[in-house]
Amino acid sequence: MAQALRRAFKQEAGLEVEQGVVLDRLAAACEQAVRAVDARARVILAARRANYPDGKLRAGQQPLPPSAELFALQREREAVVLRYRDRLRAAFGPRAWEEFEQRVLLPFAAGLSAGGTQRHQVEDGSGTGNLTTQAGESIVTGSVLISYDPETNLVTGVATTELDYAAQDWYMGRVTCSLRDGNGNPLASQSAEDTDGDGTVSVIVQMVGQEGLTTYGARGEYSLRLDIYDPFCGCCGCYLDPWNFQRALLGGWGWGPWYCTVFSGHVRFARCGQVRCFWEQGMSPSR
Repeated sequence: MAQALRRAFKQEAGLEVEQGVVLDRLAAACEQAVRAVDARARVILAARRANYPDGKLRAGQQPLPPSAELFALQREREAVVLRYRDRLRAAFGPRAWEEFEQRVLLPFAAGLSAGGTQRHQVEDGSGTGNLTTQAGESIVTGSVLISYDPETNLVTGVATTELDYAAQDWYMGRVTCSLRDGNGNPLASQSAEDTDGDGTVSVIVQMVGQEGLTTYGARGEYSLRLDIYDPFCGCCGCYLDPWNFQRALLGGWGWGPWYCTVFSGHVRFARCGQVRCFWEQGMSPSR
């Protein structure tokens, strides 16, 4: 998935060969450094989930408070990404970086949104005694990207959602990506869940450009599933939602563990002679 995103970035940015090599090298190094932080977080997450071996609370059991260790690791992870961003900017130089930022990063940021934020007071539950009480927030982000390759006549949509460590403590992510025509009618769609539990799930949808169609769009829809169930809550039990992400009605048959469509986004472009792409991007909350 990361390679597919880099290919799309390089295609839209028109990077020179040397710049593409630098991007690949630094991106690979960044991914390796991020995975090392992720591995430490997953140990903490697994230990916390072990308190609910079947995904349910026992009679009289209280859920764990938010983990200050996870918040600290999240800040460390973000610092790693920013450090490699700065290295890429230095390697490109001011002029090339400005062009890369205008053609790729700013349009991508326009298609990036954070949803379901709720501030809580985080108590240190680690037992180490070396983390002070702090204010934290749990974030889920979603992005959607569309690109067109005139050589192969392929339209590609990529939708990704990522949960920070605090959100991974309680939820699983799900994302749907659909390609659409200029009127918003769906042409192709794909969904995926975070089955490996790494907090990130992406979907790639591709189709051959259709004769007569000059405008295509990609839409991402981002959902969360609650994973911890309290059988003793009310008459029928309930799923725990410590970060207060918005609950959605599933079809017409009642409430379920999915918090559907935390937020959604769209992006579209018009093909002119199958050479250039003109971007219009935006994210819209679906609360």
